[in-house]
Formats: sequence, structure tokens, C-alpha cells
Amino acid sequence: MAIYLSSLIRAITAFHDLIENKIQNRQQQEEKDAKKEEGKEDKDGKKTNGVANGDAKESKEDEKSGKEKGKDSEKKR
Repeated sequence: MAIYLSSLIRAITAFHDLIENKIQNRQQQEEKDAKKEEGKEDKDGKKTNGVANGDAKESKEDEKSGKEKGKDSEKKR
């Protein structure tokens, strides 16, 4: 009787572990697929928005130079 119960408990715990592994593997696969899709979208977005990103950098540089000019004018006052 004790042998039967111990083998039954081992089988149930092994089955439970298999189910948990299956769920974890499915979640990991979904995460990988989502990252791949994001990577494809990022690559496509960079190609189409490459000019826009360059313009954004230029505008930031313009703002910096404008701030520096503002500082210079304040010092002169």
C-alpha cells in the first residue's frame, strides 16, 4: 500500500511539473515572438523615420545653441 501511494504521489508531482514547464515554455515563446515583432517594427520604423530622427537631433542642437546664446545675452546685461 505504501509503495502504491508513493508511486502515485511521484506520478502526480511529475505530471504537475510537466504542466508547469509547458506553460512556462509557451510564455517564453510568446515573449520571443513579441520581441521579434518589435524588432521588425523598429527596423521598419528606423528606415521610414530616419530623416525625422535626424531632424530631431538638429532641432535639439538648435535649442542648445539657442540656450547658449540666451546665456551669453544674460551675461552681457
